[in-house]
This record gives sequence, C-alpha cells and structure tokens, in this order.
Amino acid sequence: MQHRVQELSWLPDIEWLSPEDAARIHDRADRLQSREHYGLVPELVRVVERVSAKTDMTKWLLVRVPARTLRVLIVFARGQVCRLSTTTFIESWQDIFCPSRDDAIILDEDADWVLFYCHEDEFEFGHILPTEADAPN
Repeated sequence: MQHRVQELSWLPDIEWLSPEDAARIHDRADRLQSREHYGLVPELVRVVERVSAKTDMTKWLLVRVPARTLRVLIVFARGQVCRLSTTTFIESWQDIFCPSRDDAIILDEDADWVLFYCHEDEFEFGHILPTEADAPN
C-alpha cells in the first residue's frame, strides 16, 4: 500500500482508511464486481453504462455523480481504500488511476451509485439496487 499512498500524497484531501474500515468497504464494493467479466454485476447494479476514458470524462462524471455527493471512496484492494472529495476525484481522476495497472471501484458513501474503473481505461457506472438485507424489518 505504501507505494499508492506515496503516489497519491499530492491530493489535498485524501484520507486512507484504517485496515479494518478498508476491509469493510472493500467487502461491500467487491460484491458489486463481476467474477465473469471486467465490470459490475447487472443483478446488483441498475443502468450500467460503459464508456472509454478517452471521452470527456470530466463532463461525463459531472452528469452522473450527484451534486449532493460530497466524498467518494476509492477501493483499489482490500487494504487500499481512500476517501476524498468528489470535486478532487472529478478534477484529478486521470492522475489517480493508471491504465494497464489499476482496477478500482468508486463508491458514493451513501451506497447509492458505483463506478468501476478498469485497467483497460474504461469506466462503468450504475445505481446500486437495494437488497433484501437493506430492507427495513
């Protein structure tokens, strides 16, 4: 994890989660990631859109990420989860991810929407569907 912490230390508001919190967020995000293909699980995520990062991603992200979302969680691996402002994420996404190396899941802290960044320099976006476990008793 140290290499990623150093690589991203220039981000003004980045916060790395504790190992326990990182594992909890990783497990929540990992269930949304397909085991059969790069991307999200359509049974758990509605309106999955895939787009190449070669498009105008700043504009694309501004349309999809709700203005009410103040901070996002970026899940690189089980022990590598950070939190940063949505503004920083949208302005700096191209400096955060490394094509041909990174796969990452970006979560809204309220678990409303999810982004998957693929090492093939593509994004997938969708809204997380409620599960039976989320239903009130």
